[in-house]
Amino acid sequence: MSSTTERKRKRRHESPPPPVAAESWAEPDLISQLPDSILHSILSLLPINNAARTGVLSSRSRHLWKAAPLHLDDSSLWPHDLISMFTIFGGWSREAISRIFDSHHGPIETLRLSRFNEAEFHPAMNRFVESAIQRGVRELTLSSSKSQPYHLPPSLLLCKSLHQLSLINCRFPEALPPSIFPNLKELRLHYVPLHNGSLHVFLSKCGSLEILHLTHTGELQLPSVSDVRNILPRLRELVWHCCVLFKQVDIR
Repeated sequence: MSSTTERKRKRRHESPPPPVAAESWAEPDLISQLPDSILHSILSLLPINNAARTGVLSSRSRHLWKAAPLHLDDSSLWPHDLISMFTIFGGWSREAISRIFDSHHGPIETLRLSRFNEAEFHPAMNRFVESAIQRGVRELTLSSSKSQPYHLPPSLLLCKSLHQLSLINCRFPEALPPSIFPNLKELRLHYVPLHNGSLHVFLSKCGSLEILHLTHTGELQLPSVSDVRNILPRLRELVWHCCVLFKQVDIR
């Protein structure tokens, strides 16, 4: 028998080599090896849509997203070519944000609600604002329409976690507590009416303010520099724009 025939017979009786495991050639998953604290930071920097999608990668990613600090801007939840459809958007956005709040149980770092321009959606805004307060919101932006301004819930005035607040076409409660926004550093008011009689009282209740921007806030006359310094001793930036009675003050 030839040597060639003998070699063929041996190959037929030999067992095939075992398959190569995928892990032996795949690159190591370095991201999964990171500690939770770092992954929390990464997820908190992603847009809400991308951060939520990481949940399909693994159960660990899904768990981490639910506990990571939330940065939510409702304008990022809808295609820009349909943003002008405010009524339709308000209903859709209300459902989308409700689902996000129901599935996410971590703290809320920033919240921007700028598409609830109809009064019928203001009760939903109240629920979202209350939930944000309970979860320690630090930066909050609320916007409505001129024809249907949003009336702030009294609980917002006492929020201790809030550091930055921007209000557009909103209204404060008529009765204010002795102290409001205990830790607020930055306040921006756009089309939020204030009056000379209440301005001094209002500012005196915001003793922690460092930055104050007032735009189209009505017929206001700015107090003197000494009065501003006495009312707001920590204030370092003041912008007073497009008021009927305009006066510029340099705070230094």
